[in-house]
Amino acid sequence: MSGTGAGRTFEHITLGQRVLFGAGKAAEHLTGEIKRLGARNVMVISSARERPEAEKVTAGINVTLSYDDVAPHVPLHKADTARDAAIRNGIDLLVSVGGGSATGLAKAIALTTGLPILAVPTTYAGSEATNVWGLTEAARKTTGVDDRVLPVTVIYDAELTLSLPRELSIASGLNALAHCIDSLWAPRTDPINQALAVEGIRALNDALPVIGRNLNDLRGREQALYGAYLRVRGIRDAPQDMPCPGRQMEPSSRPNPRRRAPDNTGTLFGWAFGDAAREDDGKYVEELQRVALDNARQTAEAKGLTVEAGSEVFAILNAHETLVEMDTAPDSLVVRATVHLEGPGAGKLHAEGPMNG
Repeated sequence: MSGTGAGRTFEHITLGQRVLFGAGKAAEHLTGEIKRLGARNVMVISSARERPEAEKVTAGINVTLSYDDVAPHVPLHKADTARDAAIRNGIDLLVSVGGGSATGLAKAIALTTGLPILAVPTTYAGSEATNVWGLTEAARKTTGVDDRVLPVTVIYDAELTLSLPRELSIASGLNALAHCIDSLWAPRTDPINQALAVEGIRALNDALPVIGRNLNDLRGREQALYGAYLRVRGIRDAPQDMPCPGRQMEPSSRPNPRRRAPDNTGTLFGWAFGDAAREDDGKYVEELQRVALDNARQTAEAKGLTVEAGSEVFAILNAHETLVEMDTAPDSLVVRATVHLEGPGAGKLHAEGPMNG
């Protein structure tokens, strides 16, 4: 491609979302957004651990319902209970404060009620910037894409990430860096995605050494949060075929991440959960892989699609490698299968990194 863009042809689809960024400004921005949206009955969702932080951020607003029954991977029965509570209290706006679990529960409520979400992330999870939802029932996770679950506004405040421990901060930052790199060659990438990814790489490259030396360096935290958001923007518009992060368990036939899938092919996740203490038990992990693949196949069949034979790629995730549930990381071992789908309409389904909950 030439520098002037001659001969450059591409299609870029972006999701409409308001982003407010500023250290120490979460409470101010939240108050302003609630006024702008005209919300009267606000439901604040946060984990029990994040509730003190949530109370500080929401001190300037009238909260109709504070809700902390939050769990990793959004169990279906908890989603149903939370949705019923929202309806019973006449909620007209959901505010999530925390990581992937809090955001995921808000998304589960929005999926069936259409309520708008205002997200205040306290981790580098990234779920707040996607339209991907996830629900778990009987140790099986189902994920999907629906614009109703995309938060209308995201409020980023680096001060809210200061409590993240060093190991988790660096691991999640490197994860975000990996996603930026993936975005450069993802099947549906374009120059806009690539520009976002390159800027994300620059920001994270600057931020992580600073955080490694000093966890309380606000400039480093700001840069990391900025870079993590850019990585989400890059991958959400250019979905990747390869699962990341986690240890890759490669089958004999691995999908080609560089191929551009036609309209009748897509990608999907399957999930299995096990005992983290048995992570080094090869036979046990192989059984979890079979369960994860079966989960993907059942999800595909429910959508009238089939899984391409030999396309599965597995990843083993733990509390330090997954960005989905960093605020209340699961004690279980998580095995994820990424598969290629075939059939009419499959091209609309794309596994998008870890942001499924």
